[in-house]
Amino acid sequence: MTTPYERTQAVHRTHDLLKRLAAGEYMDAETLRYHASALLKHFPGPVEIDLSADASPFIWASMDAKWHD
Repeated sequence: MTTPYERTQAVHRTHDLLKRLAAGEYMDAETLRYHASALLKHFPGPVEIDLSADASPFIWASMDAKWHD
């Protein structure tokens, strides 16, 4: 089970990884897959985003059915 702390860290670490990649930092495919898998383990999914949107609609938007996998 993912704790709120783990979920928050996943969002922050994903933001950091995306900033590094956007800045042109090289990462081989295997390393990138490793980091992506680790981040996705605790990254919020549609249910968590919907719950957050209900509690904080000024920060998050509810996900429509069109957004779900």
